[in-house]
Amino acid sequence: WWGGGLAGAGGGRGGGRVLAFKLDAKGEVPAGRAPLGPVPEPTFALASSEAERARGMELFHFYCSVCHGPMAVAGGSVPDLRHLSAERHAIFPRIVRDGLLRQSGMPGFADQLDEADVRAIQAWILERARESAAASRAGATNGPSG
Repeated sequence: WWGGGLAGAGGGRGGGRVLAFKLDAKGEVPAGRAPLGPVPEPTFALASSEAERARGMELFHFYCSVCHGPMAVAGGSVPDLRHLSAERHAIFPRIVRDGLLRQSGMPGFADQLDEADVRAIQAWILERARESAAASRAGATNGPSG
């Protein structure tokens, strides 16, 4: 977990990469991934209370922010969860609790988080996505809403 905190430090939005160079090489640097762009309005619906979302924020910052960034604003090396598709949200509990994406570096948290905890985190991420999408529409691009 310790190294993930640097993932959000750069503020970049295009995906980090590692390049190796050879002396006197004539090749060209490959193109990187395109930036994510503005946060889209989420299409996945999850009813939640304000208290549940507040709990989700606390849990996110304890368990998730070290990799996925404070306020869910990732720096590009790991997924920015505000951009999750409806398909990913549909399997969110399996990703977070069961480790469905373990082979991609996302551990499972079944020993630390129960189903209600995961739902609260997901509700807060959806709220952050809605806030960020609204800020993008209003023209804001920086800061915790961006």
